[in-house]
Amino acid sequence: MGLGSDDGLKLWLNGELVKDRWVRRDSKIDEDLIPLNLVAGKNRLLIKIQNASGAWSFVGRIRR
Repeated sequence: MGLGSDDGLKLWLNGELVKDRWVRRDSKIDEDLIPLNLVAGKNRLLIKIQNASGAWSFVGRIRR
């Protein structure tokens, strides 16, 4: 998965924390490339954006 965030982020897949990154930055596509081990059927993603100041944003996409 490719993610970008303004500012830091945490990502959980099926209840397991797979990414925890605290940074100050603007969001840009694919700043973080995170390998995901998806299972057959439903997979649950939870994304938390940690905002230091001002507006917040994120971009995400599933990549092959």
